Amino acid sequence: MGKRILMDLHPCFDGYAGIPQDTRVTFALLADSENFELGGHLFDNSYGTCGFVWKPYSVWSDRINQMSEYIIGLGSGERRYDHGMSESKMIRIILKGYCSTTWGRLFIRFLISMGYLKPDNRLHEIDSNFFHDYIWRAIFQKSLTADRKPQVIAARYFGCSTSRANMLRVLRNRKFIHTIDTTGWDAYLSQTPFPGKISPGTKQIIRFHDAVPIQNPTTINNPYIHHQAISRSLKLNAKNSYFVCNSNATKDQLLSLFPEIEDRVHVVHCCVPDGFKQTEKQSVRDIISKCANTQNVGVSSFSDVMKYKTFIGENFNDEYFIAVGTIEPRKNYSSILEGWNRFRKSTGKNTKLVIVGNTGWGEDALLSQIITYSHNGDLILLNNVSLYELIDLYSNATACIVASYTEGFSYSGIEAMRCNTPVIASDIPVHREVYGDNALYFDPYSQDELASTLQKLADIPYEGIEKITAKAREFSMRYAEKVSQENWENVLNMIL
Repeated sequence: MGKRILMDLHPCFDGYAGIPQDTRVTFALLADSENFELGGHLFDNSYGTCGFVWKPYSVWSDRINQMSEYIIGLGSGERRYDHGMSESKMIRIILKGYCSTTWGRLFIRFLISMGYLKPDNRLHEIDSNFFHDYIWRAIFQKSLTADRKPQVIAARYFGCSTSRANMLRVLRNRKFIHTIDTTGWDAYLSQTPFPGKISPGTKQIIRFHDAVPIQNPTTINNPYIHHQAISRSLKLNAKNSYFVCNSNATKDQLLSLFPEIEDRVHVVHCCVPDGFKQTEKQSVRDIISKCANTQNVGVSSFSDVMKYKTFIGENFNDEYFIAVGTIEPRKNYSSILEGWNRFRKSTGKNTKLVIVGNTGWGEDALLSQIITYSHNGDLILLNNVSLYELIDLYSNATACIVASYTEGFSYSGIEAMRCNTPVIASDIPVHREVYGDNALYFDPYSQDELASTLQKLADIPYEGIEKITAKAREFSMRYAEKVSQENWENVLNMIL
């Protein structure tokens, strides 16, 4: 058996794309490798498992019930059950109630130094066979096809008595630094900067996706908290961790912050699963009606919801642009709306706009525009779209628009290329790196340029579109599963 790698899975509890997708796909690739023994760390992103008490039960049913209680706590925010007073729970209570005071911090340090409070920093195994349904549906199903289930369930999974949110809180307030006991593991692969420490014999590897919370702090939710969390975690990791960036553009961002770590920084581009490939041209009206987001377009009652879904299904003409990603400032949806609207006015075309993504933050004015266009049936906002439905939506779109001001990798353009769909992308360094000359580019700050680029695409004859998409699809295979697996194996072998 090869090197033992424990992988942080906390992003998997979040959305479909971006870091959650990269985490799921990377885990599947490494689980399929003969060179590594892989474990998954079911690391809570909230506070649900903070202070969880792992008792040394000898009876199998008791151990299973304990694992089940841990799973209940994952992502629940606050535990709703009582494990009784314990050292770890005492720490949790003190941290949440008293550490904001100088006396509270001194008291904790005294108790720890005297050995009275010793938090449980061990890893405890979760039986993946018994909990296979939960592990698959809660963690992997959003990004992987069903044939990968046996492969990922075969890995081992572990929980612990802290949570990422609590580790961040402790680090942010500079009380002390949590440590997780990773004894016996050759490497711990964290999917974001890690807010704590691991055992000395384990090499820490950070998957670095972008420096947006530092470089573009006003484009994210709760910017002060995110900035503190990322900047302090990065400073802690920079001392001795290895970094694997998702693009050269991201690597440049990281080295601009910590130039001294250059010999510990590598690049492995994100992987787009092989399941992304063009499906037969067909109507997607059923997907449009089924997945239409009615909650955020001013439709609430059951009868109005049904009327709206029927209306957009009947008025959908199968000619549409698609944009994929959370509706938040750095995705630049305001330019997409305005560029699309100007294109429609100048050409007289009734091309729809389909947005696949949840509503995020900081876009109240934009949501008002979206509601207006949605009521006309010209814009359709979709959520809870399955992997298979997304592939159909890409495959039938006129083009995919990727308008972000900044990105770490940018999945949607490559996913569209796999489905033989033209890509129109903002002219930023990471897009030039990831898409090459296989996209039509526009200035993300110029809505007129986006409109003219849409017009430029419309003027290309069908034969020209076929050549563009065939070349782009061939290019996109550099992000295929086999290539990405080899790249990960090469980098991990260098580090380990």
